[in-house]
Amino acid sequence: MYENPMGRVKADMKTFDTHHLITCRGGFHLVKSHYKRCFPCLPGYYSEPNSINCSLCNIGYYQEHYGKHECDKCDEGRTTETMGAKTKEECVSQANTGIFNTFKKGIAALFRG
Repeated sequence: MYENPMGRVKADMKTFDTHHLITCRGGFHLVKSHYKRCFPCLPGYYSEPNSINCSLCNIGYYQEHYGKHECDKCDEGRTTETMGAKTKEECVSQANTGIFNTFKKGIAALFRG
């Protein structure tokens, strides 16, 4: 099996059968329904090279740009409340997160009207 340096075509040197492979760089994902093109991941998502899907940024990370291969980590002592954060502003103090804090905010909002 021969593979060219760009990794886009593989050929079986015995049968001369070729297999065209479309690969996407990190931050992009393969969309087969669009003529097998690579599209950038949206903000809040990232992908490794050769990915078919983009993944949500984990809790504690955010991604503000299109087409990135990794998410940015929130500053020390800060985290996000959900996965897929799109801005640094979604990083909040770790003291203000968690299910009990969310519950407490909900109850307080009921009494404020």
